[in-house]
Amino acid sequence: GRQMAVMRRILTPTEEMIPIFTRITREHLARWESRPFVEPYVDVKLLALRIDCAALLGLDLDEPQCRFILDNFAELVKGFSHFLPLDVPPCPFHRAMNARRRLQRVFEEIIVEQQADAAGAAPAARRHRRAGEGRSHPLGRLLEAASEDPSVGLAELKDQLQILMFAGHEFPGAGIIGACLELVRNPDVAARLRRELRELGDRPSVEQLR
Repeated sequence: GRQMAVMRRILTPTEEMIPIFTRITREHLARWESRPFVEPYVDVKLLALRIDCAALLGLDLDEPQCRFILDNFAELVKGFSHFLPLDVPPCPFHRAMNARRRLQRVFEEIIVEQQADAAGAAPAARRHRRAGEGRSHPLGRLLEAASEDPSVGLAELKDQLQILMFAGHEFPGAGIIGACLELVRNPDVAARLRRELRELGDRPSVEQLR
């Protein structure tokens, strides 16, 4: 119960997230404009994951790191939905378990780096670039809450991080690409949306975006 209360509190949107969303989105749009071909669903999920990592974890992951996470999430979901949950090769469930172990190693590296930051000690080898200074992001607040509760160990933190990462990019990514498709089908609505965005300016508040 206490952990659920912590999760609700740390996931409340803050104004400081908006510049992060804006910067990353503009970077992706510029990259898409320079490419001859774009895979909308894959590219939007990459965008959603990168925003997810910056907003929730305080990390600015590069494209190879994001693709590694996405590929392993896809393998995880495919294997866990298979009708034969056998953890033996070459079963899909076995590949899913291997994907889960790879993701858990990534999550452990992230947590260890963040804990080292909190202790004022540099990790032995930083693999994940920070999106900014401070620990105001949800993972930082989650680790602060966990430090006050000795019953919360590394395994539970990794599981919570996996839930944050999956929910943070999979469903928003699907929602964004679905909304884009409907805007293409309804140009009058797209034009109205553009007008509303222009009226908001470059730094809209969370309440205005709602």
